[in-house]
Amino acid sequence: MSRLERYGRRRSQTRAQRTLSVEDQSTKESAAGELPPRNNKHRSTKQQLTKLYYQFLIVFFIGLVAGLLIYGYGMLDNRLK
Repeated sequence: MSRLERYGRRRSQTRAQRTLSVEDQSTKESAAGELPPRNNKHRSTKQQLTKLYYQFLIVFFIGLVAGLLIYGYGMLDNRLK
């Protein structure tokens, strides 16, 4: 698949359709004795890592706010005594 076909200005194809067409072409090439492209064999986990990173940040900041609130209430109780 040429670069123009893969990344061209045609936006009518969805990502799933492009993936299917790439897989179809790779099976045709593998039948001819050639190896499939590396990105078909070893998929990128960039989206999964990004999602995990954002989830970590959300949990971290929620924990930080909860910890500071607990610490603040503890300091408030010490001053009132």
